[in-house]
Amino acid sequence: MIVNADLYVKDLPGQLVGSLEPISLVDGNIMGVVHNREQIVNHRICINVTFEVECEKQLEALQDIWKSKDVIISRIGSVCKTFPMEYMLIGE
Repeated sequence: MIVNADLYVKDLPGQLVGSLEPISLVDGNIMGVVHNREQIVNHRICINVTFEVECEKQLEALQDIWKSKDVIISRIGSVCKTFPMEYMLIGE
């Protein structure tokens, strides 16, 4: 499943990498990261990350790791997949 999450990490060196490493620990695959340095709330920076995990169990483990590392999960949800399609209309 493809997941998109908004995370808030402390504005300190190493926090961005520290929030992304757990994704690989649960065998996830990072697809994209947006580090928004302009959106600061309570000395925390917003990170939008899109990643892929195999199952819900991996996602739950990842959330537990983030909570233990003091990463705030603002929003998390699955992304709908889109598939390219070609079609031909036949008629009069």
